[in-house]
Amino acid sequence: MVFHVPPHTQMREVLDPVNPEDLRPAFTSIHRQLQRQKVLENYQYLGGYLVSVDGTGQFSSSHVSCEDCCRRNLRNGEKQYYHQLLGAVIQEKRR
Repeated sequence: MVFHVPPHTQMREVLDPVNPEDLRPAFTSIHRQLQRQKVLENYQYLGGYLVSVDGTGQFSSSHVSCEDCCRRNLRNGEKQYYHQLLGAVIQEKRR
């Protein structure tokens, strides 16, 4: 269980430089172990897994930015810098 989540600025400082491909071996290893131990069987539905996915904005500013920010041009001519987040949750099959 997670009891204390660091502030989003601290999380961003830690995670922004990480290449998602660098996480793939760890994810694959954990997923393989969960499959072998049959932990994921309660989450299967029609041969796959039920996953809820939702996107949200994590940060937005017209003045503060970093090299990893997304950018958009507003109608009033200002630039807006922002970060997007995609969250996913695996759902257990209801019995």
